[in-house]
Amino acid sequence: MQRVLSWACGPARHLEAFAELGVGCAGADGSAAMIAYAERAACARGAGVRFYCAELDERPDVAPVDLSFVPLSAIHQLATPAALERHLRLAASLLLPGGVHVIEATHPADLTPSGVNRTEWTELRGEQSIDARFRIHTERATPDRVVPVSLEVVCSARRNGGAPRELSSFRQEATWHIPDLAGWRRVAERVPELSLVATLGDFNVDVPFEHAAAWRLILVLKRV
Repeated sequence: MQRVLSWACGPARHLEAFAELGVGCAGADGSAAMIAYAERAACARGAGVRFYCAELDERPDVAPVDLSFVPLSAIHQLATPAALERHLRLAASLLLPGGVHVIEATHPADLTPSGVNRTEWTELRGEQSIDARFRIHTERATPDRVVPVSLEVVCSARRNGGAPRELSSFRQEATWHIPDLAGWRRVAERVPELSLVATLGDFNVDVPFEHAAAWRLILVLKRV
């Protein structure tokens, strides 16, 4: 493997790991501010990563790659099957023959009341804490699996065990499309340049999507 592309790369720390292995790396993200941050961070750590400002349904100006991927459920920002198809066509056009495109998607069960549709986590940095709450609003989902999601992040100061003092916060709302496996197959079938060769339920390749322990839907598509 010589070249890798991350769509929706965010701060791109995962690409730095590839770069340390000698792989040529490129990252694309729709946020110019995020790209600027990722460039500064990669440069400070001496990682050779090239960045491009492009949304998931826009073509970044990169040379063909052996591997591309979309991490952390970012694919669901494409809120229609047509938008997903556009993305797959773009991904196919940037893969070398035999190359692989990987999508880390939300498990379809998370769109049901019994699924994992609320996630909370806290990160501590010295005397500050960052609390994040993500929610899939399943009660407002449409029959075609379009659903509102929200993310709330609060940064607080904590000193000497006292009550936290809020420093800053933001709330982000978006609309996601979370296909079930049949929906993903229908979209993939409309892009003949790609073949859906595996569906995994975990980052462990020995856990298929159908396994009881599956908690993600990871789609592996190969350029034909």
